[in-house]
Amino acid sequence: MLAFDASSSVPVGAVTTVQLANSPYTNTLTQAISLSPTSRRFSFTSGLSTPAGQVSFQLGRNAAFT
Repeated sequence: MLAFDASSSVPVGAVTTVQLANSPYTNTLTQAISLSPTSRRFSFTSGLSTPAGQVSFQLGRNAAFT
């Protein structure tokens, strides 16, 4: 299970991805999330069962924020 707390200074969308860290970079989870100034806990389950995995958070496409 993947769990994390997240917030943003302004409302913004983000994407959480779990995938293999090496080729073929198989993606087992892609989840859009909405962030706001209020911290929130997110939790997801991925089918990836290997120590060669990675988690990424895709942010951007907006004006600067923290």
